[in-house]
Amino acid sequence: MSTIRDVAAQAGTLCVGTTAYALGDPSGGQLAATALAGLAAIGLTLKAGCAHKASASAEAQVIKALEASPEFSKADLLRARDLLSGKTPTTRIDPKSLSRFAASPDFDTAVADFLLQTLMLAKDDPLYPVLRVALRAGLAAAKKDAEFRAALTLELVIDAGRQNGLVLATVTELNTKMDELLRRFGDFRTAMADPEALSLPDLRTLAERFGEPDLATKPALVNFLTKKAVEYRAYRIQIDALDDRIAGLGNLKAAAQDAAERLDFDEVEELLSRVHEVEADIAAKTAEARAANALLRGQADQAYRLLSAAADSFAGIDPLEPARRRSGYQDRLYAHGLRHGGPGLALSARMTRAALADLPQATDPVLWASLQNSLANALVDQGSRSGGAAGAALLGQAVDAFRAALEVFTRADHPMHWAGTTQNLAIALEDQGIRTEGAAGAELLGQAVEAYRAALEVYTRTDNPMHWAGTTQNLAIALQEQGSRTGGAAGAALLGQAAEACRAALEVFTRADHPVRWAMTMQNLAIALQEQGSRTGGATGAALLGQAVEAYRAALEVYTRAEHPVHWAMTTQNLATALKEQGIRTEGAAGAALLGQAVDAYRAALEVYTRADHPVHWATATQNLASALQEQGIRTGGAAGAALLGQAVEAYRAALEVRTRADHPVHWAMTVQNLAGAQQEQRIRTGGAAGAALLGQAGEAYRAALEVRTRADHPVDWALTQENMALLEQARAAHDTCTDPAPHLRAALDHVTAALTVFDPDHLPHNHAKAARLRDDLRAQLAAL
Repeated sequence: MSTIRDVAAQAGTLCVGTTAYALGDPSGGQLAATALAGLAAIGLTLKAGCAHKASASAEAQVIKALEASPEFSKADLLRARDLLSGKTPTTRIDPKSLSRFAASPDFDTAVADFLLQTLMLAKDDPLYPVLRVALRAGLAAAKKDAEFRAALTLELVIDAGRQNGLVLATVTELNTKMDELLRRFGDFRTAMADPEALSLPDLRTLAERFGEPDLATKPALVNFLTKKAVEYRAYRIQIDALDDRIAGLGNLKAAAQDAAERLDFDEVEELLSRVHEVEADIAAKTAEARAANALLRGQADQAYRLLSAAADSFAGIDPLEPARRRSGYQDRLYAHGLRHGGPGLALSARMTRAALADLPQATDPVLWASLQNSLANALVDQGSRSGGAAGAALLGQAVDAFRAALEVFTRADHPMHWAGTTQNLAIALEDQGIRTEGAAGAELLGQAVEAYRAALEVYTRTDNPMHWAGTTQNLAIALQEQGSRTGGAAGAALLGQAAEACRAALEVFTRADHPVRWAMTMQNLAIALQEQGSRTGGATGAALLGQAVEAYRAALEVYTRAEHPVHWAMTTQNLATALKEQGIRTEGAAGAALLGQAVDAYRAALEVYTRADHPVHWATATQNLASALQEQGIRTGGAAGAALLGQAVEAYRAALEVRTRADHPVHWAMTVQNLAGAQQEQRIRTGGAAGAALLGQAGEAYRAALEVRTRADHPVDWALTQENMALLEQARAAHDTCTDPAPHLRAALDHVTAALTVFDPDHLPHNHAKAARLRDDLRAQLAAL
């Protein structure tokens, strides 16, 4: 009984808050959308005042309804309590709907269904019918209290919200700001002709109108509204295209009546069938326009419901038409998800799965295969944006869907579709390989390379130059990833092939004809050159790094922050890494200047790669910034150097909040090692027992990193960690607390000797030369003891 009373108390509070919110504004729903928790908070405040009697009545009616529902188990009651507790603050309530319900003949049922929908409770859930009865009873009781209704005003509801720390801005206020903005500019399209010229308040007003009240910076607002302007144009075209066939329906119906009088039932059926089709098509186009309106406001879930209902409405006309409609509708959700994130990609996949459930492969194999492709593309993009096991699972599902599509899209019967699907399969395999350690990851990357090469047998440069260039560039990326993981001559050869493939693609993707593709290919070329340069010592390595810097700077002439903020941030970060590598190899003031440029570039990239919007990219850029600060700190003496090392340590620790061992083991190991290196440098500068203890902690961090960076799976990274451990042991031998340096020097020599088994002079000359110098220095120190 106590659990029933708990549920009733929460339901009563929610019913009182919802009733106040729906009925408290006689002007017609002027309150802006608030959270479900906000409605509960309003109810809690009002219960202590004018709604005390209404609340008690609501709770009593809810208890009565629950006790009359024997299908409620104890587990159901506990789940109902959690659902109604208002612990879903991100769920939004639509004030216009509540206002509309207030004027409807069945307010209680309409609002109860609305709340259950908001609570994300499916209609087939056992809780749904019981909670529906309970909420209807509570709403009816709250609404019937005449004293409560008489006391309700807009000001009262706003005051109740303020008492709970809620900010309930009014739609009237937003409308006033919009009216003033449109008075100055005329219409939205004119206002967006030059978004950079708009003030920050104007940009925020427009973003709020599109359902995005949380963006704060001007670049983020401009980027968001620029995308919305594109959608808005398509939305206006869609409204204009709504056909005026309703008048023609009257003629069809009159003809059907005439045929009925003549008892020509076949003609009646034909005419009514046409009426049915036209009515369904008109209703679908209206639903599509409403869905576009929902997407403009960021309400992807609402768009999904509208489009699903529109597709289902054709089931009585043609059993395959719902699947065909969903095939087109999923693309709208997919495009929205790509542009704005959120649930669009997941809803696109859900829409496609629903279409496939209604479409056996044999019924329409080409449509079935196309849907498998669409499903796979949505899953790839979801997987690419998701970390850990969830992202890996999505990529695995995408690979399965692409392979299913290839059962229909064979090379013999559908060569172009086969090549396109094979390339998409290669992209998914490549993403899987990048995320997978060791031999399994190498195998996936190898499969990706084979798939790209297979696609190029159809996508020839002569017959399909654009497809050939795009696939060749994708092949270059996979080869570069393989080369980065492979040591010695084999790795160097793969990196060389990657650079050659990029240069070949640039013969088609020229800057004059294809500026964006050109910039993308220039960046990929720069990445391959940078990796080659990092492995190569002396003047040759320096020259390769210089070429990489030039290629990045060239790409940034097209990838501007204003037009391509995410690509700009990515390229700026890559440029910073190349500058850092140059700085490390360059002595004196010139090297310090390059490191300073690298730090500035990383900080610039982080203005776009925020933790909230791009957590994985943010963590990468933060880790790289820490590395550059660490190099600056090593070169700088005194308090200034110590401060830089402190900043590096803080940045590494921040990156580890995202780069966890569970979700990103390889990146976690890299960051842990780099953090240990920065702390090691700090500790070298710290004397006494405290410094010695801190050096020991650095050793523990290196050993933890080696649990992931094994020689079998990551030989080059393993060797780098061995070299760092050698430097640590050398520092421990030189520390002022060390009484016997020999054991530490011998351990250091063992570590650097191990590193040199990977750092061979032919293929990793720069690393080999550094490690060899350290080895010779350690031998000399031991000989001098």
